Amino acid sequence: MNQKNFNLFKKLILNNNKPLLIDDMSAFFHVGTRTLYNYWDEICDYLIKLDLRAPFSFDGKEFKCQIDETMKQYLIASLRTMSFYEYKLSGSERQAIMSVIFLISSAPIKSSSFNDILCVSQNTVANDLKEVKKLFDSYRICFHENKSHGFVLECTEPIRRNLLLKIFDDQNIIQDYFINTPANPCISYICDYMKLEKYRHLIEAVVKEVEDKIHMHMTDYNFYKVVTILLIITVRNQAGYPILYKEEYPAGIKSYDQLSLLTECIFHGLDSVLNAAAAEPYYFMDRIQHYKLVSEKPSNTYNEVLFSLVIKEFLTTVSGYYKYDLLNDTSLTDYLNAHISACYNRLKKNIIIENPYLSEMKKKYRQDFLFLKDHIYILENALHISFNDGEIAYILMHILAAIEKDRNSMDFPNVVVICHGGLATSNYLSTQLHRHFKLNIAATCSIHNAKNIIKEHSIDLIISTMPVSEFNIPTVEVNALLMDEDIRNLREKLSLIQKHYANQSYALPHVTNVHSQSLQSMLSLERIVLDKEVLDWKEAIISAGELLLWDKLISVNYLHTMIDLIVKYGAYIVIAPHIALAHAAPSDGARDSGVSVVRLKYPVEFGKEKLDPVKIVVACAFLDTTENANTLLRLMRSILKPDFLSIAAAAETPQEILDYFK
Repeated sequence: MNQKNFNLFKKLILNNNKPLLIDDMSAFFHVGTRTLYNYWDEICDYLIKLDLRAPFSFDGKEFKCQIDETMKQYLIASLRTMSFYEYKLSGSERQAIMSVIFLISSAPIKSSSFNDILCVSQNTVANDLKEVKKLFDSYRICFHENKSHGFVLECTEPIRRNLLLKIFDDQNIIQDYFINTPANPCISYICDYMKLEKYRHLIEAVVKEVEDKIHMHMTDYNFYKVVTILLIITVRNQAGYPILYKEEYPAGIKSYDQLSLLTECIFHGLDSVLNAAAAEPYYFMDRIQHYKLVSEKPSNTYNEVLFSLVIKEFLTTVSGYYKYDLLNDTSLTDYLNAHISACYNRLKKNIIIENPYLSEMKKKYRQDFLFLKDHIYILENALHISFNDGEIAYILMHILAAIEKDRNSMDFPNVVVICHGGLATSNYLSTQLHRHFKLNIAATCSIHNAKNIIKEHSIDLIISTMPVSEFNIPTVEVNALLMDEDIRNLREKLSLIQKHYANQSYALPHVTNVHSQSLQSMLSLERIVLDKEVLDWKEAIISAGELLLWDKLISVNYLHTMIDLIVKYGAYIVIAPHIALAHAAPSDGARDSGVSVVRLKYPVEFGKEKLDPVKIVVACAFLDTTENANTLLRLMRSILKPDFLSIAAAAETPQEILDYFK
């Protein structure tokens, strides 16, 4: 069986119970029907050896396969383990294998060693070596034979890697190894020889996490292209061949902020297997700078500033309940912003996910859950969505985790975990440590990153899976699986350290008292207009915005931006029935803080279902300060109250509206 036979057989297995028409296969493989008959003969010979001929048939028009899932998996496994006696390598496949072996190996290689690997004659190997030399010559790689030791290859590390990537492209390894599995024996051999599987799952997980984190959309092919480059970088680093200096990688790197962010996040995630001090990030950026990696903004139609402020208002209320300042926890606000944004998008598309911890959360944290459920309206009213119990439980988990994290950091010893394994091993060890001990794990890192971590944190104890002697801090060496002896040693060491904490009292910090500028000081009678006649929503915004513009509180650009944001994102400013809150970001031209109110004589449509038509337009501008952010929260809270619409709609003078904000 060769590559074409293999691909037809694989397609037949994967399309189990679905016939493959010979005309379709002829077009797919770019061969005539007579050639497909020959492919079928080869497949039949292989099936006879496996004693599995019966479930397969070909009547001259259709290839058919009828097997159960167990048989399917058995056949896939047999394809993966096929030897080069069963799978006849083509010339290009043999040359690809030979090239990879030369590029990966650090020692000279004798031509005779390829006879056994490739199952071919010495004469065939000699002819293939001539083609391999042509390939190396085209990359200006020095390739010569030492009669005593064998063939020697000399080139810079970047060129070595670039040729490996070209071979991957030529042999379609990315498509077959990552996407269209199972890969044929040639591809499997190359990937096994390079030990790609050892790092594959770690790298895929890191790239996927970064892709989600920075809202970067990659096609499957580009995703695995990035993974492949990182695999080659990792394999070469682990073999002791990093790119150490910028001069060694190809020139031509351009400055792309997006790619810089992608690179920084990926290499941070892979710091356990990559040399962070080397020039690897620059090589990686050079390889990916021409890919079509598209950054996409979150699909919610809410302005980010408004969205963030709503969450801060919610956390202000929750902070009062716990007597704990949640607003100062930047990690919590980041997590909640991401979670609630994703939740908003899901619910808008009617996608409901189940929370498997809901019943446990309701039972274990009953009062906390009920409080959150009673106050979730703060988010619901502003975002116009309804949170179910499962989503509320997820939000509660974020809040409790933040409180517990801070409590741990105050109550318990600070520990750094040094682990030579990958992310999975590190996380597993950390989980075991938390199960047995009350610890605050400041970081889990490799030994070459430990020095910086220890500088940044006040560390009481180092827990390491390898000998560590360079730090003047108590250290316990443990097995990654944490044996009984490790637990005893840790308990003994921690008992001494925790005496330092035993007599310390713990109290939750109180909520920060933030003074806000009064709303009435930001609003004047001159900036309240009743029964303004306008043609459409644009004129409505201009009418309210001009009141701020005339008082030199905003620039013309700010006024234009308020309109542009609605054109771009939709009527997100309609935040309550018949009420719109027009605004832009402080950087768009806010010169000072102020509010204006316009009541329309004839309500207009903004395009917000169920909340149209808009009767009251409130425009605001705020400078980018904590004080003004809190004032904006108060403004939103005021106009979301049911009585605001009734008072504003019935007011006979601007003074009545101004009095409302007192």
